[in-house]
Amino acid sequence: MLLEGRKQPRHSERFLLQISAVLDPLRTSMASVENLSPRGARVATEQFWEPGSHVEIESRVRELTARARVVYCQPGSVPNTFAVGLNFLITNGSDARSAVSALVCRYKSRLTTALIFIVGLVLAFFWLLNRWVA
Repeated sequence: MLLEGRKQPRHSERFLLQISAVLDPLRTSMASVENLSPRGARVATEQFWEPGSHVEIESRVRELTARARVVYCQPGSVPNTFAVGLNFLITNGSDARSAVSALVCRYKSRLTTALIFIVGLVLAFFWLLNRWVA
């Protein structure tokens, strides 16, 4: 999905991560990722994050650690939540774009494999049905 004005597509992802302020590591919050691209992410959290501030993010589920800049922090669709736009600066000690691109490609490839498997099952079902009816 390429939103207007975006240089790269954003992929709808749902997983949890922890956000910590770089200048105050004790200030942390859990966040839910709404979408992800090689350059950044949009997350939902219950804490306000100052635009322009730098944060560390970590997700054990997706093996992702990164430093990011808060681009915006707007009231969320659910009361007492905020939608936060993050621009990745450093990911897993390397270039953010390549690390997150690899993450996005890995999950797209799993989805493709699952779809191929399902199509194979459907074809096998119809083949067996055809033999049973004939």
